[in-house]
Amino acid sequence: MNDLPAATRRYLSEKTPEGERNTALFAAACQFRDAGAGGDEAEAALLPCAARDGLPEPEARKAIRSAFRKQPRQPIRHLHRFMDRGQPARPVTHNADAQTPPAKAPARRFSAPASVATPPEAREGIMATYLHLEAAYGPDEVISIAAGAMGEDGRDHPACAGETRTRDEWLKLLEGGADPWPREPGAGVFVRINPVKAGGKADADVTAFRHALLEWDDLPVDRQWPIIRDSRLPVTAVINSGGRSLHAWVRVDAKNAQEYRERVAALHEYFADCPPCAKNKNPSRFSRLAGVARGDARQALLATGIGAASFGEWHAEANSRLPRIVDASDLLAQHAEEPGPPVLVAGVLHQGSKMVIGGGSKSYKTWALTDLAASVASGLPWWGLQTAQARVLYINFEIQPYFYARRLGDVVTAKICPVIPGMLDVWNLRGHAASLDALVPEIIARIRDRGYGLIIIDPIYKGLGGRDENRAGDVAELLNEVERLATQTGAAVVFGAHFSKGNQSGKQSVDRIGGSGVFARDPDSILTLTPHEEPFCYTVEATLRNFPHLAPFVIRWSFPLFQPVSLDAGKLKKVGRPEAVPAADLLERLGAEGMSPKAWLAAVQEVHDLSRASFYRILEKLVATGQVQKSEAGIYVRANR
Repeated sequence: MNDLPAATRRYLSEKTPEGERNTALFAAACQFRDAGAGGDEAEAALLPCAARDGLPEPEARKAIRSAFRKQPRQPIRHLHRFMDRGQPARPVTHNADAQTPPAKAPARRFSAPASVATPPEAREGIMATYLHLEAAYGPDEVISIAAGAMGEDGRDHPACAGETRTRDEWLKLLEGGADPWPREPGAGVFVRINPVKAGGKADADVTAFRHALLEWDDLPVDRQWPIIRDSRLPVTAVINSGGRSLHAWVRVDAKNAQEYRERVAALHEYFADCPPCAKNKNPSRFSRLAGVARGDARQALLATGIGAASFGEWHAEANSRLPRIVDASDLLAQHAEEPGPPVLVAGVLHQGSKMVIGGGSKSYKTWALTDLAASVASGLPWWGLQTAQARVLYINFEIQPYFYARRLGDVVTAKICPVIPGMLDVWNLRGHAASLDALVPEIIARIRDRGYGLIIIDPIYKGLGGRDENRAGDVAELLNEVERLATQTGAAVVFGAHFSKGNQSGKQSVDRIGGSGVFARDPDSILTLTPHEEPFCYTVEATLRNFPHLAPFVIRWSFPLFQPVSLDAGKLKKVGRPEAVPAADLLERLGAEGMSPKAWLAAVQEVHDLSRASFYRILEKLVATGQVQKSEAGIYVRANR
């Protein structure tokens, strides 16, 4: 056969080393199957090779037949209605589109819902089989159905190419009320997703290119259902496979095989951020038949006729920049039993939401964000607010790894919270900052399945790229990428933003953040740190979309943490001289082995907005009072060390 690859032709002509005989025979049988050969033809060609290599004939026949039980591999050339609530089934037509839309990929990609949802109540038994066949095929269309057989891998596969009858002939066969497909224990029943010619078993035998099969068997079922439901796919039927996946029969209603391939490719591109199984692309694909047993489980019918009315309607929605219109009754029904997202920080932050912490220059925002990361990773309070323990990713765009490690070490030591392996990750991307629209897809691809509950981006301005932080449209695009990150990972995303210049005490709290006002309108939770009249104290004011009002409170900076204090939150600092840095804070930053003045100043400036002149004035006082002394090498050390 000319279609066989070189490796298979080599197998036919050369002896196979011991230890590779079974694997090589099975691989060659798969290639014969994929090239369109029959089982007898493959056995005639391969059994002599197996005998040549020393394999017993029964063992060789078993390997070949096992390969032929698998389907041939093909070359590559929200609004919803739950199942059958009394609504009439959609009529089966060869093409539901009045005007065929372009088969190109939609302009947007689908963002998989972060929440989980229980699938609708299943319909089982012969009635479910009736409903499935009536929804998917016309009365005289020929359907191929095959009973399953258990393979060596412990899973069931179609035992044959399928028996073909018209839909009404199959329905008549079901009138006896019994499952008419005898099979091995544990095996289910398979049905081709599109009608075929009598005796048909291949793509060339398909008579109507109506359905494409989508499934997400790498996700839990309660994550698969929201994807099918919320994507508004035009779905004829959703079947629970009786295993780990839901099968969605998506109406593509293609005119021919070429358009079918194009429309299936468009579907897979649309779901590129939550990819379905890539094997299910050919029109003669087997799926699961609803209503029959699969061992102790059931292949159940979950829904019929949901989503858009046609591929054309869905394609138009997928290309639209506007969200779809949702009937209020469906919205209420959809979310009635759905639990709310977990609360990460009590009264302030839900998982899956966005939060910004705004403050002036050198207001310790990185320290506050690091404290938040350590608090959530360990489940300890943050600023007196209870947290729920979750895995955290800190994306550090600004600080060199050595210096960020020092900061993190200072924080966890002061909090007395040892870093729990697997709960707090740091991604040092200094030098790799770029526009978030370029970075987010790669970030999502790297972290999608790692179970993060909180992602911190520090600082956010590094993701602006060529955008202008004072332009509302540019900032909106930036924050849309932040939202995409939250939606597709299910994590809360938190970042810091700076205040505009000047004293902010006379402004509303949300107006203090610099740049476009979108920074202060888009996030779900906004925390602002405004200087208090008491030195090193800040009033925290919260603007919350999804929580009740939180009264303002005051925190005091005491290196390396903020601590809540009982002060009047309304007494904001007025315009005046900047507050002095306590000498004790300079001593805190003096390394145990001593430091040069330059290194000491750099360490202090990590946490304080302190000029060089002010530093040396305080240094002189520390020397004069005998708290530090200078060595002959010019290194300052504590006098009492």
